[in-house]
Amino acid sequence: MVSSSLALVVRPRGTTLEAFHTASVSLLITQSGKPIRQLPDETTVASDASAADLYHRLAAETGLSINRLRVTKGSDASLIPNAKEVTIERTGLSEQSTVYVKDLGEHHLHHHTVSRVW
Repeated sequence: MVSSSLALVVRPRGTTLEAFHTASVSLLITQSGKPIRQLPDETTVASDASAADLYHRLAAETGLSINRLRVTKGSDASLIPNAKEVTIERTGLSEQSTVYVKDLGEHHLHHHTVSRVW
């Protein structure tokens, strides 16, 4: 059985599809704490991408687990949550915003994987 899908775009009469193009946002990346190999100086994401997408992009670029990364805004040091329901735009990040990336280390991974035995 073959399945297919169809994407439908609803737009006001007289507008073009270009008007609905998602904007990309270039973010400047600064390391926080110990050096992270392969961390780029800049990355680009769609403004409607999720914050989780940013974590996955940074994890892919650095080779680290998303669970080892903490990402904060350069403007006010607030945490950017690793959440699918939060968009880049909603975090307040815009073109050329600075984000700080910290490697929380391997001990952070073990903390999340240890279960309590009664």
